[in-house]
Parts: sequence; C-alpha cells; structure tokens
Amino acid sequence: MKTTMTDEVHNANVLVAKFMGAEECGKYPNSVILKFGVGNDAPDDRHVYHSSRCLKYHESFDWLMKVVKKLIDEYYPLVLNSSQKFENEYIVFDNLKHELFNCEIFESFKSVVFLVKAFKSN
Repeated sequence: MKTTMTDEVHNANVLVAKFMGAEECGKYPNSVILKFGVGNDAPDDRHVYHSSRCLKYHESFDWLMKVVKKLIDEYYPLVLNSSQKFENEYIVFDNLKHELFNCEIFESFKSVVFLVKAFKSN
C-alpha cells in the first residue's frame, strides 16, 4: 500500500536519509537534493543523488531495512544494556520486530523515525 507523501512523511524521509549519511547538496521550494555515498549508505544501487520527494523509506522494505540494520547494529546493544535509561526505545524496538514480522511498512517506518530522532538527540 502506497502512502501519500505528506510534508510530515517527506521531512521524516529526509531525516532518515541524513541518518544514513546523505548530505544535502541542493534546495528547491518543496524538496532537497541529497547525495548518498556509494555502497551501503545508498538506498539503492543505481543512484547516488536523490530528490527528497523520491525517497521511499516509508513505502519500500528494500530502502527501510538498511536503516533497521544500522539501528540494530549501532543502537540495539546500547538499549539492551541500559534498558531503564532507554525504556521508550526498548519498547519501540520490540514493536518494530512485530511490525516487520507482519510486513507493516508504514508502521515500521514510524518506529524507525522515532528511533532515529531518539538517537540523533543523544
């Protein structure tokens, strides 16, 4: 199921892209151009540059799973070792497992955005 690209979804996609290492390299009234590194940082293997309006983290598991992997690799051990400090993040990681298991792309995306925001501020 495709989700409409609202401003909220657009901004969340940009946040996730920057978390994955994308750099803003151009700006337009309703979008930005993002440059991804070649390799694991790029959401797909074909493009290094993406318009923010073409990001698909909210509707593609191919795009979203690279972010999930980074969150699990870099932050999940921290959450497990400090579950009281990161109680909300622990709950969201747990919810994310169920959302992924049930193939709920947009709910998974929302959980990923919550986690990116949480760890970006730490």
